[in-house]
Amino acid sequence: MDYPSISVIIPVFNRRQQLCACLQSIAQLDWPKEKLEVIVVDDGSTEDLAATITGIPVRLIRQDHQGDTTARNLGAQLAGNEFLFYVDSDVQLQADTLKILYQALVEKKADAARGAYSHTAKSLLSRFIQLDFEYRQRLLSRNEQIDLLDTACALIKRQAFIKVGGFDRSISVCGDVEISYKLNSQGYKLIFVPAAVFFHRHCDKVLDYLANKYRKGFWRTKVFMLFPKKLLKDSYTPQSLKIQAGLLLLAIIIPIYGLINRELTSRFWWQLGLIISLAFLASLASFISYSFRKDKIVALLSPLLVGLRTLGLSIGAAHAVFSYYVHRSD
Repeated sequence: MDYPSISVIIPVFNRRQQLCACLQSIAQLDWPKEKLEVIVVDDGSTEDLAATITGIPVRLIRQDHQGDTTARNLGAQLAGNEFLFYVDSDVQLQADTLKILYQALVEKKADAARGAYSHTAKSLLSRFIQLDFEYRQRLLSRNEQIDLLDTACALIKRQAFIKVGGFDRSISVCGDVEISYKLNSQGYKLIFVPAAVFFHRHCDKVLDYLANKYRKGFWRTKVFMLFPKKLLKDSYTPQSLKIQAGLLLLAIIIPIYGLINRELTSRFWWQLGLIISLAFLASLASFISYSFRKDKIVALLSPLLVGLRTLGLSIGAAHAVFSYYVHRSD
């Protein structure tokens, strides 16, 4: 096998312990060490990351705190190799992750490839998050080409990256969604490689999870404004998620309308609430069936967990739309 030189780019803000574990996994990759350039972009951390980096040659670059998108662009600017391998600081790679990604990219004549999430999840929330990833990854695996990378673990040809202009600096979160749509719209081939497994530390606190989904909902809506056709369908987002968001919106708007229109009877509210609840459960049927085979407790609690996820995403999306029209009217 011909091993090309690859630039590994890791944006990080604090996460000292996670970064240490990430670098250890990179040091154990089944790839010639002289063919790996490891660039860590410190996004204005308050922790001393330099003391953490031992046992592996690393180029540590520091920038003021500007977010992952800017850090990833800076890493690409400094990279000197044909391929960019983006890895998040809270990710641990298997020894063969990079080799499998590269072989698939070459065999399928692709321009970029993403790996598959795995996790030794213990808490209920983190187990749900992992099953949610796995459920979506099933959608990706059905497509010869995909339109959504995940820079937690993604290999990209540097030439393609440069030609599309890199990450859009105006998109602070979900920059990987924006560049994926951009690559896809300009004819570059993106693939999902399920055998290229990496381990990710999932959130296990409800408020942190809600905040994360709020950010994702806000910034992904910003990306959809740039690529409105993707709102209808992409290779990663289940259509059921959009149905769930719509039902949640109804559950919020209709009671407000009911308070204004006092002629609506209590019986009507019971009936309407039952219809919305049954529709929400019906939209979950596929996920419940999938998760029941893997984790019965998560499956039984999935209406609550999916509702939590949908709430965070919907609030973020609503905020993005509201802010767009406010700024537009100024």
